[in-house]
Amino acid sequence: MNTSTTANSLRTLFVPQMVTATGEGVDGILFDTQQMTTAISSTVDLDDLNASTAHWLSLPATQKLAKVQNCILKESSTQLLDLEVRKILDATGIQSIPDKSIADSRNADTEPSPEHLLWDARRWYLKPVTGQLQNKAARRATIRALQLVLEDANPKIIEDAIRRDASLTFNILRLANSAFTGLKEPTSSIADAITIVGRSPLKRWLNLMVFYSNPFDKRREMLLSHAAFRAFSLEQLTLKSGGSTQEGEQAFLAGMASLMGLLFDLPMSSVLDEMGATSNLRQCVLEHKGKVGQLLHGFEQVTSGDRSHFMRALIDNKICASYWNEVMSEGSIWVHDITHLLRRD
Repeated sequence: MNTSTTANSLRTLFVPQMVTATGEGVDGILFDTQQMTTAISSTVDLDDLNASTAHWLSLPATQKLAKVQNCILKESSTQLLDLEVRKILDATGIQSIPDKSIADSRNADTEPSPEHLLWDARRWYLKPVTGQLQNKAARRATIRALQLVLEDANPKIIEDAIRRDASLTFNILRLANSAFTGLKEPTSSIADAITIVGRSPLKRWLNLMVFYSNPFDKRREMLLSHAAFRAFSLEQLTLKSGGSTQEGEQAFLAGMASLMGLLFDLPMSSVLDEMGATSNLRQCVLEHKGKVGQLLHGFEQVTSGDRSHFMRALIDNKICASYWNEVMSEGSIWVHDITHLLRRD
């Protein structure tokens, strides 16, 4: 292993994919390695792979992630690592499992079958589900509250909108009383909760609530996790590439909004209309304009199996592999914490 390699020169990315054994919630994260190039190459730089893996494993975020989530690497990837790096991998708690134990049939139309699969990496939750039960009242209440926050409406108007849905009220209070806010004394007041949470975090939470508002949708936790990870990563990558705080916030909203059309089985433009999205947000999501739009397009293409656009977006915005790997681990922890908070009875 080339120990003289600096973090800024590392080129191997760890690309995460949420996997499930139950068919509903996230049961683990499958990591695949990809060297930072615009075209997928069959040639692997083993020195870089080992140095990148060692650096990734040394990150506090990666070590924390491995403690709270099942983390998996394909055996074909771990076999390329030096013995020294494999020992670090084992000590961190990241599993290596045979490639054949992972089902990866992107065109499958059915949900995973836990009776036959150890881990399932199918993208079944990224397919529209027609004819399913909808909780339209909860969706309207959540999107209306989000629209009011985006418009910077009066707090009393936002409070009234949140109160119209019991589930939304419950979850906003849950957030206010959670470790995310550091509140010492619990509150049962929506007005206090709005003040405690703050406008900017409230936008994030309402976006998350949109994905969690339909208890009849088995995809909701997987879709929420996918959207939340995309939003968190887009925000951090935008900031890293020189974007302002406002651009970072728009990047987060774009990441969440980009999957709402799939969630509701509606045209994306209709969802953005319902949200009252700004012209900048619409151009970013619908036309992939600007820095955020380019990065978003890269994420969407990764979902389809093409990583070249994502690589190009990182390179064009001068984002190195080591920074992506750190953002990826931090984002995965944040998603784990959010989903577990919502999952609690």
